[in-house]
Amino acid sequence: MDGLYLYSRLLAFALVYGIFTIFYWVYREPFGKLIDKIFPFPYLRKGGNYKYINGDEELSPEGFIVTIFFLFAILGLVFLSVFEFNLLVFPIVFLLFFPACLLLLRIRMFSDDNISSSTGIGYSFHLSYFLSLLGSVGFLMVFAGFLYNETPFWFNIIAFILALSSAIFPMIPDHINRLLSYDIRSEKGYKFLKNITLLLVISFWVFVFVFFISTGVSPSELMPVRFGGR
Repeated sequence: MDGLYLYSRLLAFALVYGIFTIFYWVYREPFGKLIDKIFPFPYLRKGGNYKYINGDEELSPEGFIVTIFFLFAILGLVFLSVFEFNLLVFPIVFLLFFPACLLLLRIRMFSDDNISSSTGIGYSFHLSYFLSLLGSVGFLMVFAGFLYNETPFWFNIIAFILALSSAIFPMIPDHINRLLSYDIRSEKGYKFLKNITLLLVISFWVFVFVFFISTGVSPSELMPVRFGGR
């Protein structure tokens, strides 16, 4: 990728998204009130303020998740607009946006109503998003394989299943909880969630690494020349 092109686009992206973020912060009060009208759950925690300073303390988990989804949706649109829609930029946007979509779909699970009475801990959307984002990185390889046809179909399917499993697993702790002898809403449970997600992520990259070593195909062959490929 041409260095000047990359830096100019990154600067444009930072400026546009920075302006939007400031705009959102100034008008966060009407945004929060609008969310309260649209959705059945509370946007704020008890005693919270629409002109919040600390979102973790003043926004409800549901309100925080909706805000994350909204901001990442705008981030994706700005990124696609600045870098132009192409088959490399879209997977990067997907990588950031997919975990946010999963959070929104599972929004009820992260409610304060699901805090365990025995541990005082609920399902952490912060942890679930981070782990899902880590798992979603594998989709970059999946998109490259499907779009540039340099890898066999079976490899793409297995890679897709492994990447999808890595991204979804952290988003279903309530279902996993039914299989454990202890509550996953605990320090021990959080450690288990992290370890299994990391195991899935490592399994994905071991599979990819072994494939490229055994076939002699270089990952750079999956990228267009403009972005550093062969």
